[in-house]
Amino acid sequence: MTMNNLHALVVFGFVSGLVSPSLATKGTAVYFTRYYPNACYKLPTGIKFVSLSDQYWDGGARCDKRYNVTCIGPRNQGSATPCTGESVVVRTIDHCVDCEQSIVLSKEAFTIIADPDAGTIDVEFTLLD
Repeated sequence: MTMNNLHALVVFGFVSGLVSPSLATKGTAVYFTRYYPNACYKLPTGIKFVSLSDQYWDGGARCDKRYNVTCIGPRNQGSATPCTGESVVVRTIDHCVDCEQSIVLSKEAFTIIADPDAGTIDVEFTLLD
């Protein structure tokens, strides 16, 4: 291997380590204000929660797991520009049975990423742990 090839390989390895593939899931979100009782049977601490639809619930394995959620656009006529540009980390506390949305956020979490008057929003969410 020549010195130029070795140098290129080292640079490629370094850059590859900095870039990770996006594992974000796209979906829709609304908000809720009732936190207990919930399917995870825990009293929530803090105010940033998420309830997962059937598709993401995984038979309860997602209880207490954290997600990073970002608003990426409007879904309905509630607001043309609902997103604040912020992201929020939320903890899973509930299962939203037969939900039309992918996730349902606590109102406090929703307000961090979007205008609550927006109604349903498009989001990206990533499982953190």
